Amino acid sequence: MSKFHEKYKARGFQVLAVDADDADTPQMVSELVAKLKLTHPIVLRGEAASELYSLEAIMPTAFWIDRNGRVVLREVGFLPEMEKEIERRINDLLDGRPEAAKS
Repeated sequence: MSKFHEKYKARGFQVLAVDADDADTPQMVSELVAKLKLTHPIVLRGEAASELYSLEAIMPTAFWIDRNGRVVLREVGFLPEMEKEIERRINDLLDGRPEAAKS
């Protein structure tokens, strides 16, 4: 997701990761960030967010939020084969077509 964060951040796209396991220490998360070369922000101690948004045991769970702050799509899981579809959804949202991002 850092790839999309970097590519589209100038157009207002933002990726925000939530570490839903409160047992993870900041050092553990920092090591993972360095290993995976992540560039998007990560919120620590996200167990409460996990409960609030009913995050699945399957990670990641993506919430697609339009410019008005409305959740337009909730998607569980990620596979590399999904990248083209994710990029299309990003463009739909950035172009002001949140309904198209759902399909």
